[in-house]
Amino acid sequence: MAGIDTASDILGLGFCRDNKIMGEINIRLDQSHNQRLLPLFDVLMGEVGCRLSDLDGIAVVTGPGSFTGLRISLSTVKAFSISQDLSLLEVSSLELLIADRLNQPGFWLPAYDARGDRIYTAIFSGGKELTDKKARVLEDQAVALAELPELLKEELPEKFRLTITGPAVNRYIEQFREVKANLPGEIVLDKRYTARPAGGRLARLGVDFLEKNMRIVGPDELQPRYLKKPQAEIDHEKN
Repeated sequence: MAGIDTASDILGLGFCRDNKIMGEINIRLDQSHNQRLLPLFDVLMGEVGCRLSDLDGIAVVTGPGSFTGLRISLSTVKAFSISQDLSLLEVSSLELLIADRLNQPGFWLPAYDARGDRIYTAIFSGGKELTDKKARVLEDQAVALAELPELLKEELPEKFRLTITGPAVNRYIEQFREVKANLPGEIVLDKRYTARPAGGRLARLGVDFLEKNMRIVGPDELQPRYLKKPQAEIDHEKN
């Protein structure tokens, strides 16, 4: 199983065999994903002794995230799938952010910066695996931080423990502190955990989904989760 993630400024690539990560590359590239994706994928494939035809499938992050980055990875894996008849497994960038922590109790809110005082987020119920359909409480959304308290009141029980985690926590720490102060539940702002998606973790998650016959799509069905308009379009509408 291979994993490919270009949803952020980090290019994540990984290979997993028998639920063991065989190798991964995670490198900050800013805007050069289109130039580096295929060469680095070939390098890593050679390092782990794998050919494209050996793969059971490819797990790919479908967003939310960079518009350009998502187009690059999705077009690449579609071509791989068509040429080698490979299964494609779609994974959310928010799922990938908390995949290794979801076995811990409480509710989890992963958060990425969507710019303009907005975040990409979702809500998960802990103590479960991502392959458990009951783990998902709220689907991926682009949410204004000002609207987050009301959203949490609607989606969570009266007494709750919620961990808010991800790169957006430090970016919007003051706004999150206001959210924490105005809700009755126990809210933990996890400023230390800003782990970016990792290619190896993505490949391993793809194995889990494939074994459960979940998230498998054909190349014609694979679509990006944009959730909001491109920032350039939003900025243009403001002017």
